[in-house]
Amino acid sequence: FRQKRLELKDRVISLYTSLKTLKAVGKELNIHPKTVARILKDSNTRYKGRGEAGQLVWEDPFKDKSIEDKSYWIGFISGDGYIDKYKNRISIISNDYEIIEKFKSFVGINISITSRINIYTNTFNISRETTTYVASFSNKDSKDYLIKRGITTKKSKTLKLKVKLNWDIIRGLFDADGSMSGSQMKITTGSRKLVHQLYLFFKEQKIRVSIKDKGTGTCWDVYILGGKQTMTEVYKHFYQDRPYYYLSRKKEQIRRYIE
Repeated sequence: FRQKRLELKDRVISLYTSLKTLKAVGKELNIHPKTVARILKDSNTRYKGRGEAGQLVWEDPFKDKSIEDKSYWIGFISGDGYIDKYKNRISIISNDYEIIEKFKSFVGINISITSRINIYTNTFNISRETTTYVASFSNKDSKDYLIKRGITTKKSKTLKLKVKLNWDIIRGLFDADGSMSGSQMKITTGSRKLVHQLYLFFKEQKIRVSIKDKGTGTCWDVYILGGKQTMTEVYKHFYQDRPYYYLSRKKEQIRRYIE
């Protein structure tokens, strides 16, 4: 019963973001508009009165935050996020609920969180189940802020950040679209422009990289070379100031390798 209530709450918040009125949400879910209003109120979500057009009034999380925190989420959203073309909605996608919770902390409000279960079957007919989470919020100022920095509604193949790359952005990109397997650290992207930006950034840091085309001409792996010495330097730049926003699993993978 509790799970159904949580699912209803998430559904109400998500629908109100797009449908914009209590009446429309109530009609969609076959519940009374007063019930919609109560759920929004209980979840600390501001709304306009019944019958009034208007979308959720969210605060802009990119306002008055540190450049380090904003940079991390610019990096993460560049990889595993997207901006709605027609609405002011900004979302991230992850299989790690930890990062969903940290995004919620950054946004600072009760954002909409949905999930879906994925089942994969390998060649040995062994099935594995994973859960993918989507966290979303709406704010026009946030959307404008990200678009001005190069994160467009169709970014996957054309992404070119309009800010100078820094280690916080790189950490966000790594947590979203990077991996550490044994001694191999890489960031994967479908944007040739971002590949060039990453190459120039690491060159500036005097870190060698290897760029490999996955064979389709539409996706590249940027490998960081140099063994433990380089990875120790990367680890220091990523985590030396004890940032709050990072993925623990990937931090631990680098730590195990360099130790």
